[in-house]
Amino acid sequence: MNNLLKFKRDFKSYKSYFIHTLLPIVVYGCIIGLFTGAVVWAYTVAAEWLSEHTVEIYTFVRENPAFIPLLFLSLGALGFLAWLNVKITPEACGSGIPYVEGVMRGLLPLRWLRSAVSMIVGSFISFFAGLPLGCEGPSVFVGGCIGKGANEIGSNRFSSRYAWRRQSVTGGAAAGFAVAFNAPLAGIVFALEEGHKRFSPMILLPAAASAIVATVTSNVLTHLTGHGITNVIFTEFTSEISPTFREIGYFIILGVVTGLTAGLFSFMINKLNELNRKLKIPRLVKFIAAFLITGIIGLSAADAIGGGSMLIRKIATLQYPWKLLLALFAIKLFQLVICSSSEVTGGYTIPVMALGALLGGLMANLFIYMGMDEKFYNLVVLISMCALLGAVVRAPIMAIILVVEMTKVTVHLWAACLVIIMAYFIIELFHIDAIFDNSLGNILANHYQGKRKKLVEFEIEIEAGSFAVNRSVRDILWPANTLVIKVEKTDENGNIIYGMDEDGERKIHVGDKFIIQAETSDFDETYRQLCYIVKRPGFNEMMESAYHADKN
Repeated sequence: MNNLLKFKRDFKSYKSYFIHTLLPIVVYGCIIGLFTGAVVWAYTVAAEWLSEHTVEIYTFVRENPAFIPLLFLSLGALGFLAWLNVKITPEACGSGIPYVEGVMRGLLPLRWLRSAVSMIVGSFISFFAGLPLGCEGPSVFVGGCIGKGANEIGSNRFSSRYAWRRQSVTGGAAAGFAVAFNAPLAGIVFALEEGHKRFSPMILLPAAASAIVATVTSNVLTHLTGHGITNVIFTEFTSEISPTFREIGYFIILGVVTGLTAGLFSFMINKLNELNRKLKIPRLVKFIAAFLITGIIGLSAADAIGGGSMLIRKIATLQYPWKLLLALFAIKLFQLVICSSSEVTGGYTIPVMALGALLGGLMANLFIYMGMDEKFYNLVVLISMCALLGAVVRAPIMAIILVVEMTKVTVHLWAACLVIIMAYFIIELFHIDAIFDNSLGNILANHYQGKRKKLVEFEIEIEAGSFAVNRSVRDILWPANTLVIKVEKTDENGNIIYGMDEDGERKIHVGDKFIIQAETSDFDETYRQLCYIVKRPGFNEMMESAYHADKN
């Protein structure tokens, strides 16, 4: 009899876990991944098409100087349109990754449909003008928007969907990253290492489901149409040549130089942002200046325009002498710093990798002069690309995974790990904020400007059927700036027990009382977010309906 009762309890527990955890992850993950894969695939194909025509336009103007005034007039107009787009939808400025990270962490709101459309339109304007920006950041942003949209219009069968909102956004962002690089593992690691800066099964599972389905969807569309992201820009880096420990000195030098370059790049961006805040330069002026500077560079150095995919291909085939590599490196560095500080819509991931490829080309030329075998040229370029990206965004694990997924080989993994970790260590010594963290800080400062935060406490009770039941404290994405300071439960004899384990592994049960401390400028919104987690599903449905009624 006891065994039967135990079996029924276990079956009920597994059934509840399947319905309230695994099923939402699989269903929402598949839906988010399917839509993100299709939308981001179409977005990247259109972006590539725009970039190709931009090169043709600049080539035509260089051959026909009479059209130069028209080119700069058009660039000024495009700069104005880009500014207008951001003025209407402020979320669509910059890379998009810092903002969606703020949404993933519960720090910022997101108008999913409007923001996604504005991000796509704004980045297309940048690509058409030839700005040194890529589609990877906007892909992550659009994926996050799709995740939020899928959650908002989700079926009422999953009544806990409101508590899944941040996981849904995380899944969409991971899927966007995965499709942009055709690298699902890197997308999953991005969500953990860069998005939330923590590991949790409740982050890993939705990110994995969405990223895998999105990558499959994108690859199917690429196969059917012959267009899309297939890691084509990295086809020159698929050599299985394995470096030996005789080359270790070269890779140590590369790690140091890459770390110093990442520090210089981050320092320049942060200082220019500080200068902009002091001088209070209007955003319209910064936008138009960025577009006009791009025009000047595009007419004088054709390879410097665009995100950098074509440039990476050329560097990989040894088409540039070291003097030209140095000139392009200086131009790209200047362009990226200007565009980043102006917050023009567009991503920085591939452009930073292009900068790393230029640095790698320079270092490879130096190493060959010092005696390194020429067969390692591409390997130095590849590792330099990923190391600079990992150091700039402070995501070394993601950078290592990218090396493997982009080349499909692991024989040079030890060299990649050495350089990436050294570059990360070097930049950490300077205590310089990562560019995405710095951008997010600026966004939060603007968003909360004039709003006064207060330290408050909530006493909440876990209700039957709520999202929190049977989950660990550490696995819950609690509202931003909240801290569980006390857990109160009643034992079998009715005695009150207080406790909170150090690692947050305590399981949450029906009837537990939580004392939660929060620093918030909106008491009602923080309470609403807590209710999604601890209240019964029916209560959340009523609360959400009342919330939307008040907004309308």
